[in-house]
Amino acid sequence: MAEITVEGLVLARFDSGESDRRLVLLSPEFGKIDAIAKGARKGGSRLAGSSEPLVWATFHLAEGRARRFVSQVQPKSSFPGLRADYERLQCGLALTQFVAAISEDPAMAPEVFGFTLQALHRLEVHPLPVLALMWACLQLLELEGVAPILDRCVDTDEPLELDPCIVSPTAGGLVSAGTAGKYADSFSAPAFACLGLARLAEQAEPPAKMKLLEPSFRVLHRVLEHQAHRSLPAFAAVGHQLIEGSGE
Repeated sequence: MAEITVEGLVLARFDSGESDRRLVLLSPEFGKIDAIAKGARKGGSRLAGSSEPLVWATFHLAEGRARRFVSQVQPKSSFPGLRADYERLQCGLALTQFVAAISEDPAMAPEVFGFTLQALHRLEVHPLPVLALMWACLQLLELEGVAPILDRCVDTDEPLELDPCIVSPTAGGLVSAGTAGKYADSFSAPAFACLGLARLAEQAEPPAKMKLLEPSFRVLHRVLEHQAHRSLPAFAAVGHQLIEGSGE
């Protein structure tokens, strides 16, 4: 059985069979990889700790007829700064869940892989991990070429004037009142929330703070789920924590 060795980050894992786990890995060489960690759910399994999300490691994968199987793992990091803090851990899981949903182009894999590792390290130390998560997701949208336009109308290219403004993820950002009816997913959003996201996307590093964070998070959540073509429960969980923390 042929074997390949890849550097990888565990983005997600799912139960498989009676005791196995199916892993979704992100590697710079091949992009996303599905692999089975046999027996990883058994007590004492040598693969148990390395088959969890947020593990960065060197994976030795045996090539089967239809699947790849994890044969050995040499861990590099499990991001202890995330695992030591529940809020940071939730943000890390939200980030990897989003990467798993959108990263499809193998040609972009080296850049997405490198950026994701950097973003996880930022989440370990940033004073406001939710803000660092939002910044990272906006940068990933830019890398994937699907960044929303949130400071001017996608139809007319006019600067944002309405408040509340109208956002359509399908249209790619802000739309005018006259064209909003064309988009079934259009919704109203505070102008400051959209402008805040637009400014955040322009930053080279996540800022230390952002005013009125929760409304901007709501807008971004809807944009991300549109691009992911699925719900993002880990991102939603971060949003619930943010609402509770704001006292709403």
